[in-house]
Amino acid sequence: LLNGSELICSEEGILSHRLEPDFIAITTDPNAEYMDLLALIDSLQQQAEENGMATALLEADLLATKNELAERDRTIARLTEEMKVLEKFPRETGGTGDHVLDFDYLHMIKLEIGYEDRDFSTLGTDDIEDVLLAVERVREEQRAKALGRE
Repeated sequence: LLNGSELICSEEGILSHRLEPDFIAITTDPNAEYMDLLALIDSLQQQAEENGMATALLEADLLATKNELAERDRTIARLTEEMKVLEKFPRETGGTGDHVLDFDYLHMIKLEIGYEDRDFSTLGTDDIEDVLLAVERVREEQRAKALGRE
């Protein structure tokens, strides 16, 4: 029961209380024992309900975190692919060739958002927006330089 004692019902239907391991007392008021038993059941139901709600909240948080990580991974994959494409452009050599990159694109992005010593896989979801803004700024600079040379 909630008070730490045990309620024992013998084969003969006699209710008794075990307050301590060696002390068993026959119950004189079965209604009080039933009320204690109902209180225990109510307490267990409340605990189960609270545990169920806590589990549901944890599952919702887990799902949200998985979705954020999936979005982060997709953004990183897209940025990595864009960088691979841009890294294929030849570097400017003595003013010959088409309008090309005249700097290390990946390094420039990392410098612009403060990740010069980190790999892009360590970016958090808050950093993704900074990366996208930096990519757009660098692209605008490239377009301006390319238009100025033609």
